[in-house]
Amino acid sequence: MSNLPSFVNDLTLQLGVGVTVSAFLGLVVGYAVKKVLKVFTVLTGLYLASLMYLAYRGVITVHYDKVLQMAEDGAVSLNSIWRLQSSSTTLWSAFQGGG
Repeated sequence: MSNLPSFVNDLTLQLGVGVTVSAFLGLVVGYAVKKVLKVFTVLTGLYLASLMYLAYRGVITVHYDKVLQMAEDGAVSLNSIWRLQSSSTTLWSAFQGGG
């Protein structure tokens, strides 16, 4: 075997198993999230296309100025969430001494 003490071999084995399991779980979760987001995107597109078709046929009236305002408000909200997440990550890394 090797000249290393047995606890080092045990630690290396535990670390290797932990990294392998974490990588596999990350891969599975990432794949699932990708599929769910794809279905959500397709359903949202179909919903918007159906609204546009109904508006074209005169069944409903779509106020596009309000739709654009809602989209802009949503983009602003996402931007503020992204900034909050970025600042909290920066604070956490500074707290840990990483920067």
